[in-house]
Order: sequence, then structure tokens, then C-alpha cells
Amino acid sequence: MRELLSAKLNDDGVAQTFSLNYKAPNSEVAFPCQYIKICPISAHGKSYNMSIWHVALSGVSTPSFVKEVHDTFLAHKNTQTLHLILKHLRRNNFLAGHSALLAQTNAQVEHPRVTELHDALVLRGNLAKAEQLVEQMAREDNLFEHCARVSPPGCSWKRVTPNGSIPPGRGGHQLCVDPDSGLIYLFGGWDGSKNLADFWSYSIAKRRWTMLSEDTCADGGPSARSCHNMVFSSSTGNHYILGQLKEAPKPGASPQPQRGDGDFFMHFTRGSERGTWADLSSGGLESVGGPPSLSDPQMVIDEEKRVLYVFGGRVDNPAERDGQQSYSGMFSFHLDLKSPDPARPDGSLNRVNIHSRTGHGMVLYPKTHEIFVVGGRRSNSKYQPDMHSFNPSTRVSQRLPFDSAIANTVSAPRVCIDEELGEIYVLIWQNSERDRERSLYDPVNKVFYMFGGNTGEDGIPRLNDLWSMRLDRPTVDELLRKALLAVRKFRFKKMCNVAPPFEALSYLQTKLAEVVDQLDEDESADLRAMLSYLLAKSTNGKSDREGHEEGNVQTSEGERKERRELFDFLMQFVAPDQREPDTELCDIIENV
Repeated sequence: MRELLSAKLNDDGVAQTFSLNYKAPNSEVAFPCQYIKICPISAHGKSYNMSIWHVALSGVSTPSFVKEVHDTFLAHKNTQTLHLILKHLRRNNFLAGHSALLAQTNAQVEHPRVTELHDALVLRGNLAKAEQLVEQMAREDNLFEHCARVSPPGCSWKRVTPNGSIPPGRGGHQLCVDPDSGLIYLFGGWDGSKNLADFWSYSIAKRRWTMLSEDTCADGGPSARSCHNMVFSSSTGNHYILGQLKEAPKPGASPQPQRGDGDFFMHFTRGSERGTWADLSSGGLESVGGPPSLSDPQMVIDEEKRVLYVFGGRVDNPAERDGQQSYSGMFSFHLDLKSPDPARPDGSLNRVNIHSRTGHGMVLYPKTHEIFVVGGRRSNSKYQPDMHSFNPSTRVSQRLPFDSAIANTVSAPRVCIDEELGEIYVLIWQNSERDRERSLYDPVNKVFYMFGGNTGEDGIPRLNDLWSMRLDRPTVDELLRKALLAVRKFRFKKMCNVAPPFEALSYLQTKLAEVVDQLDEDESADLRAMLSYLLAKSTNGKSDREGHEEGNVQTSEGERKERRELFDFLMQFVAPDQREPDTELCDIIENV
């Protein structure tokens, strides 16, 4: 049986939808399914019995389509079976049978260069030729690009020192970026005693802040606020600002002006109206079908369809509604028509829904026009952070698999997306020394920026530092270096057995040392260990030169196994569809 999903049901009566896996591993081939087995593992509490009610399946049951999928899957299974048999024959040195089966079926299990590498390395032990083939695989055949793209990245943080004046410290502010002009915009926030209404831009190229407005309210824009949201539309060149945290003034403090309903503002950065504001909610946003007055909503823009989507946020004055904490649903706003549309006014009333929430993250993937909602929180103690996708065209949402280790640490995540790479990034601060900071992603330069925040300690002012962060992925050249290092280490150890010590030492100091990262402590220590290995071999005074020349086919099974292990190590750098399967034929044979 194949596992289609491992997930958790919420302890409530709200419908949930899960997307099941329907493709074969490491392929885009769909497999047909006639029966599904549901296995409850544990209940929400010790006093509850496990039960699942009202299960419905959605899929395609058209006979002609199912037959086509079934036939394609059977052909895929036959191909995979053939690949496993060929791998088994070659690995166990049944070369005559391997060659005969290849000739009869004309199957291509791997890239031709990989086959050349196996013949040179495993069968003939020609390490010089193997090294040459590895370089060709990386530089000419681009077989290492997949590994470079999917390898887990590291993070490189750097504090940015701007030129000129700097915005005062704050938390609960908003940042957004205009990637075409290379400008980051900052608006509002809380400085520890009052809300702010200043508006700034930061030039990434010049590393300089510029104050656009000291008080946007005086310029016809939004009032001082925090816990709002701001997005930039690259198609219209406008900013859109929604939401604010409305709290009763502290004793002795002067109250700041606040509207009773929710307001919605637009700021122009292009054309004759550049630098001006427009109030899109002068008659009351909720009265025309928009969201109520709320704080901490999330907004995204579909540039192609020119629609802005709003989801979540804590509704102000909940006592006036149902006496409990309320959260806003999903709304859409047409940028051309300048009119709202309640796409999902209340998640609890929809057949397929996403729990409304606050403190979440939200991004839109333009290629599919899907909206992804990540994390968040509700006043309900039983609520668990999750991840959903929502298609505005069909109004269908799906709960997506979400790593439990991440889900339990999600709190007001900073979620960004790289449309070109098709990657969603979730920035989570664990045991962070700051809160209410804001982050964004510059898709042009592939850089994250973070500004401000609150340390949470009494007497320490809000922060106004700016940081940049890059994701450091291994390049093809770096992967090639590691592959060559493995080949040359293997070659050096063989030289210690069959070559004069001075020849092995010369190879160690030149060829092997040049592919070692001296800044890597492990690699540097390993290089020193190689010298100790040579000294130990030289002390023994034994040489196995005869019958062990490089390229000699007459090798023992033990030597062939060592070469095979090196070959397997090199295959981790090659794209999965260009190498033999990872699975072993023996591993899928059950005990009989």
C-alpha cells in the first residue's frame, strides 16, 4: 500500500479538505486508485474514542480517463522494473546479462556520461578518466544543476549601514518593495509611546533613506497607526494600506485620531498624481462589502488579474458582534474598478474553508493564481497552525502538508515567495530577542531585508536597524569541487599503496590540496589526516604496486566494492532522472 497523506484533523465541526498524493515517487506519472484506507492513529484526548465522520472523495472517475492513467502507470511500472533489474545485474557484476538485456530492450537507464563514468571508475579503476568525466558531467552536461537547486541553503546575515538619516525605531510597522525601481517603503509603526505616521523610502542601490512624508495624515493619507498592512502593485505603481490596531488611550496620554470604521488608502508613485493619497473608503469600507475595521490583516496582489486579496486579521470591537474574539475572512478588491468583493466573508460558513486568523503569512503564486496561507493564531486553544492553498477562481481551498516541527513554532511568520524559482520562504524567529519586526524579499537581487522591532525589555527603545540576508546555495562549481575532492582522496589512498611515497606526497600537496576548502575545518583536518595516512603506509614499507596499476581490469571484489561506493557518492550530485534508481531490487523482495 502507498501512503497518500499523513495529517491531523481539527477538533471541531468545521469541514477540512486535504490534497492526496496521486503521483508515483520521483515522477510526474499519476496512478489510479480504487480503494483508500483511513487509519486513525490517536484521539485528541484520553477520554475520546477515535472516529471520523462524513468522508467525501473528490476525483476523476471517467472510465476513458482512468484507463489512460492506468495504462500509463503500468508502462511506468514496467520501465522502473527494467531499470531495477539492470541495476541489480550491473551491481552484482553480471555484465554479460546486463549488456544482453540493454541490447534487447534498448532502454536508457541513465545519462550516457554516467555509464561512461561507471565503466571507467567501477570496472576499470581508471581514476584519471573518472575525474575527467566528472568535470564533463558538471560543466558540459549540466547534470549537477538539479542538486545545486534543491540543496538546503544556508543563511548569511549582514547589517546594513545606510547613508544619511535613519527612520526612528519602531515595531508593528510595514515594509514593501518596488523591485523595478529598487526602493523599499516603510510606513507607520509604534515607537513605544505613540503610533507613527511617517513615510520613508530606502534606495537599495544608494543605501540611503529618504523621508517622503513626516505626517501622511496631514497630506491626505492614513493616520498614525501600527499593526496595519501595506502592499505595492508593480502594475499600477500604487501602495495600498489597510488596517490598524485601535486601543484605548493610556491614562494621561493624549488620544490619537482614529476612525470608527475601517479605512483603506492608496498612494501614487507614478504619473501626475505621484506622491498623493486617495481614500478608497470615504463612505465606509464595510458598508460597501469590504472588511470591517481590523488589525494585522494580510494582503496580496494578483498583478495579471489586477485584484488585491485581503485575508484574516483581528476584528475591532468584537463585543459589538458576538461577544467573542472575531477574525476577518477573505475579500477581493478590483484595482481598476476600486470595488471590494467578499470572496470569503466568514470562513466558518463555507463548505470548504480556511480558518480566519491573525498573525499569519500570505503569498500569491502568479503562475497558478493560488493564494497560500501559512500559520497564524486564534483565541481557540485547540487551534493548531496549518498551511492552506486557495484558488480564487474556483473558491476551493486545500490544507497542505506542513512540517509539525515548523507548525509548532509559527507565530506571526514572515512569508515570502520567489515567483521565478517557485519557492515559498517562511522566516520564523525561535526564542527571538525581537518582536514586531518586519521583513520582505527583493526578488530581483534575491535578498531578504529586516527592519526594526521590539526587544520586549523595559527601558530599551524600539529598534531601527536594517539587516539583509541571502540564501547561500551550493553552486555547480562548489559541487564539482566536492566531487573532485572525493575522487582525488580515493586516488591518493591508492597511491599510498602502490606508488613511491614522494610521488604520493607530491600529489597530496598539489592536486588534492587545491580542491580542499581551507576555511572548512573538517576538510582541513581531513587533509592533515591524509598526511598521517601516508606516513603510516611509508613506515610499514610495503608496496602493492604489481598488479594494481590504474586502469587494470583484474581487480578483486573488495576493490570493486570500494569503487562502487565512490560511484554511489558521486551520484548524489546527479539529477535523479539521469541516474539509475536509488532503490535496490533486493530491498523490495519480501521474505518468503
